[in-house]
Amino acid sequence: MRHGEAEHPQNFTRQADVERKLTTLGVKEASTMGKWLANNTTDITQCFVSPYQRAQQTSKEVLLNLNNQSTFGDESTGDNKRVACSTLDFITPSGNPKTLHDYLDGFIETDKLKSDKLEKDKQRTKGGSILIISHMPYVSYLVEALTATSTMPMFATASVVEIDYNENNMTGEYIRMIAPAQSE
Repeated sequence: MRHGEAEHPQNFTRQADVERKLTTLGVKEASTMGKWLANNTTDITQCFVSPYQRAQQTSKEVLLNLNNQSTFGDESTGDNKRVACSTLDFITPSGNPKTLHDYLDGFIETDKLKSDKLEKDKQRTKGGSILIISHMPYVSYLVEALTATSTMPMFATASVVEIDYNENNMTGEYIRMIAPAQSE
């Protein structure tokens, strides 16, 4: 996912870029996509987000919607899943998507090992989908890295790409892109 619409930079220093905030429209876009994700997915268990302000704000809006949907847990049984969120300092506009690809493969393998052990103890079933919130051009390059194709889609603000990732092959298939305007 790309972050929502952000303020235009007043100058072009790295520090100014890190601190750019979402516009009012950007907050609405992030909230809209959070609602769309909540209504169209049931298994997001982890979110990784850029440390930049606009990505952090986007994750806050998305997670507010994801964590408040009944599809993410059954309160009558005490099964109230929450999406865990971690900030990764290497998923910035100038970051290397290969680093995240390697990180995800390690994360998935570790989660799978934990799930297998916990499943034997009847405590949990295997993990779900992962949401990544970052920036252009990073998200475009990431799609290419995760799908091993030459597909590098241009993301409108707050757009989400769905990838069906095969953890055994460590590669995925590009499924679709949804923008805020398409989700309403």
